[in-house]
Formats: sequence, structure tokens, C-alpha cells
Amino acid sequence: MAKVTEDKSKNIANGDEAICYYCSSPSSECKNSTIYLTALENIVAEELTLYRFDSKIMIDKLSKIGIKYNVIYFYYKDGKITNREYSNPVRPKPKHSEETKRKIGKANKERWREKHEEKSNDHTSNKD
Repeated sequence: MAKVTEDKSKNIANGDEAICYYCSSPSSECKNSTIYLTALENIVAEELTLYRFDSKIMIDKLSKIGIKYNVIYFYYKDGKITNREYSNPVRPKPKHSEETKRKIGKANKERWREKHEEKSNDHTSNKD
């Protein structure tokens, strides 16, 4: 199992902070390397057959939790080991008004045009 580190730098659109745990090993070793705390708490509650997450019950029953790829391993104090697959919830894309879609499209076209004009100017030369 790879070392998991807490990262509090993820911000949600409404300004709230989402606590996320990630693998500190290289990405070649950790494929699905992050899990949000809320997702982890929900999975722990489900594993322990709790109505909702309770850290005291978790501490009483589990000695540790490990994550490798997209599988969470639960190590119980009585020696039992179980696992569950997981995935982080997919964040829905924002719904834009037609006016906003036009503005985004126009801005994207302008950025594309500027980028390609720069490239074409880089390849021109002044021959005497």
C-alpha cells in the first residue's frame, strides 16, 4: 500500500473546502490516487453497516484502512480483512445559458486564432 497524504487545497465552486486524500507515490504506482473524505466516510459507514459515519465506532473496530488503485482495504482489530471498490463521484458539468455558451465559444475561438497566428508568425522569415 502506498502512503496516503491529506490535501485540503481542493475548493468547491460554492467556496467550501473539500478534504481529499491522495497517494504520495508517483502516479505510475497509484492509478486512482485520490479519494474525497466524504466518499471515504460513506464507504466506511457502509462497510461497518452504520446509518452514518461515526469515527468512534470506526476507531473501535478498525486498526487501519489502506487504498490501492480503486480498492479500499479494511483491517479489523479482530484480524479480518475486507475490501471494497470505489470511485470518486463525477462532478456534474455546469449548465450554461445560451448566451454564456456563445461567449465561451467566442473566447475559445479567439484564443485558438491567437495561438495559431503566433505559430504562423514564428515560421515566417524575412528573405532578402
